[in-house]
Amino acid sequence: IWHFPLGLVGDLSLYGTINVVLAGIVFTWLYQNTGSVLLAFLMHVTHQNSVRFLGKVFVDGDYVQQQWIGVAIWAVIAVAIVAYYGTESFVRRPQAQLSVAAA
Repeated sequence: IWHFPLGLVGDLSLYGTINVVLAGIVFTWLYQNTGSVLLAFLMHVTHQNSVRFLGKVFVDGDYVQQQWIGVAIWAVIAVAIVAYYGTESFVRRPQAQLSVAAA
């Protein structure tokens, strides 16, 4: 949802859109299975900084190729998560409440 306005103004490319969806799958799984917004946030920051770092590595390289490599990496991670943990791991279940019996 956060990146949706970028698509409305034409500032989100095809690889950017796919990247957002795949990263969203990974971030959602991470949050749903840890309950930690901080961990999902740190993963997002790590992703952003790795993109900036790789941009410097690919100085004379093709920017679009770099972006598609990033999409491929996110795709492998997302597919691995779904294949290993299944789609049920994306649903957060309420934790069981322990009740104390009155003595």
